[in-house]
Amino acid sequence: MTGLSPRLNLILNTALFCLWGMGFGMLSYYMSPTLGNYCNTKTWENDAGVMVCRIYKMLFTFTFLGLYVGFLVFSVSHRCPFLILCPRSLESYEWNPSSCMTDSSIAFRPSRPSL
Repeated sequence: MTGLSPRLNLILNTALFCLWGMGFGMLSYYMSPTLGNYCNTKTWENDAGVMVCRIYKMLFTFTFLGLYVGFLVFSVSHRCPFLILCPRSLESYEWNPSSCMTDSSIAFRPSRPSL
């Protein structure tokens, strides 16, 4: 089997999810006054300030999306633990993603020979 080791993949996904979580937490904490304000010239004094406010809010939104995607990858890595526990060769198996989410013991089934 070629590619990234499932165990290493699980470790990397867990570490990246933790980093995204810490980064999002710090960003939320330090930007909470900015996120609660309107982006207008009354609050930000001029057009450059309004643009900075919009960029901060966009940064917050994309950081939240990164955290969400990290959570999805993290949950998929933890939903299929049989990849780590079964180090046998999986080259002759085909992946059935629907069973991976419900019953990890049948996610890989032997492939049928093509005619």
